[in-house]
Amino acid sequence: MKITMTYEVLKTIICVLEKIKYKADLTPQPTEEEIKEKRKRKEKLEKNLREIKEKMGKNRDIATQALGLTGLSLLLNQINALKFELLEGKKVFLNKEDIVRCGINFEDDLKNLLKKIKKEHGIIIDFREVIGDKPKYYEIALPKDFDKRYEKIKNELGKKIEKHEKEIKKEIKKEEGVFYEQGKTLRSIHLITKSIVIERCETIFLVLDEHFETPIRCAVWNKRTGELTYIAKLYNIAYFVNVPGKEVEYDKRVADSINNGLFKKRRIAEYMKTNKLKKPTLVKKSETNNYLVQSGDVSIITNIINNVVPSQYRSIYIDKTK
Repeated sequence: MKITMTYEVLKTIICVLEKIKYKADLTPQPTEEEIKEKRKRKEKLEKNLREIKEKMGKNRDIATQALGLTGLSLLLNQINALKFELLEGKKVFLNKEDIVRCGINFEDDLKNLLKKIKKEHGIIIDFREVIGDKPKYYEIALPKDFDKRYEKIKNELGKKIEKHEKEIKKEIKKEEGVFYEQGKTLRSIHLITKSIVIERCETIFLVLDEHFETPIRCAVWNKRTGELTYIAKLYNIAYFVNVPGKEVEYDKRVADSINNGLFKKRRIAEYMKTNKLKKPTLVKKSETNNYLVQSGDVSIITNIINNVVPSQYRSIYIDKTK
């Protein structure tokens, strides 16, 4: 369902912005002395850069050129880092742990989301990916009036989320009277995990038509083969953004397991029979390549427990197999 996808993206943006705001509240504004000191360092490095370039221009022997290129690379990295630090407002850091509850993959999705926030909302001046001795993190430069912009954007996004929630409720209410007639099928399938990184999970909770009070527990790994189960492969096919590692190559047995095997599960079969629902097709072969894609018959939504499951039902989702 398009409405649901937009709704989930808006909630993810709000979650990431809240994390940035939390970090910003803990970060002091740089002092004039700190700014002056960084400017002096930058000017000194730029002077060294010019001197190396001049030396390389006068002396063309291989050793001088090699040393010069190494020095240029180091100086450029240091200068660029200082340029970033000298952008107008506070600098905050986001690591993997900061966004674990936002339902977004740190390795693949956060960079694209920060680009989207910067372009569409202007609350980020710039950001950079930092990889070194420590685990990767993102450094984010904020405008001086960040707090003011944050409140404005939070209100705007909150109104959009509220609007989507009303539209979703209207749509559900409209369908309630006719949905369970003969020939109708499922409205939605939620595939819910503890972590967005499915390979670290043991269980997928499958929820039919938003009945979060009755999740169906499914395994992520096939104990016999050590491979992902067909439910886990369906999760990857339905993953809400296009990222590396989520594509599932077309295999007739995998497609049959998803389209037919899933509906042979006792609780799913009982639900379909009780409500007189027609079995939908969940996946098909892509028309452009050799991968499986969603058929579009049913909205399949992936998310994590803390993002989508109402608080009163979360105790049901404790993985008791551990």
